[in-house]
Amino acid sequence: MQLCRQLRALLPGEEGRRTAFVDTYGCQQNEADSERLRGYLQEMGFSFAQEAEGADLVLLNTCAIRDHAEQRVYGNVGALSHTKRRHQEQLIVLCGCMARQDHVAQRLRTSFPYVDLVFGPQLLWKFPELLWEKLSSGKRVFATQDVPGTVAEGTLTAAGQGDRFVLAESGDKSVVLPVTFDGALSDEVTDGATVVLTGAMTDDGKFAATDVALEG
Repeated sequence: MQLCRQLRALLPGEEGRRTAFVDTYGCQQNEADSERLRGYLQEMGFSFAQEAEGADLVLLNTCAIRDHAEQRVYGNVGALSHTKRRHQEQLIVLCGCMARQDHVAQRLRTSFPYVDLVFGPQLLWKFPELLWEKLSSGKRVFATQDVPGTVAEGTLTAAGQGDRFVLAESGDKSVVLPVTFDGALSDEVTDGATVVLTGAMTDDGKFAATDVALEG
């Protein structure tokens, strides 16, 4: 979470008065993801607004299950051109299932040039890093593809029905992720064990490990 605090020096708006508007579309999983994103934003010093107008950051967490939901998102993104014109430092972020689709990313690139950051649900845990990239470079950031061979290192804990969760760390960033693994985990693995997992994120937001190594 240290990176979140470091971002405060780069973010638009006045320290202690920054606001973010988070708009969530779709399923309960998206609601859970939005809560996680709000946690990051709070660490960055944001409080939360009830509308996009006047917010320093607008985040749309999208769903691609139904076509009308996709069209609704496009309509709302189009409306943000007006708030961006009135508040030129406003950051507009789009994430979620829609962002993983190539045709969506291409349309956002060409038709909505004021959208600053786009990333898929498989990269939710990298939100602070991606926002840092956008702010430090001054360029738009599109992170919509899977990252094969991602390494997650942290604390493995049991969570019922054989599910396991890992605290995945990358620099100063951390997030709890559900983990699946086809291989046999040793019965000696206990809560709090330190592990290194190699694998990639799946469509349903889980980390599919292809290799698990115990440390210590």
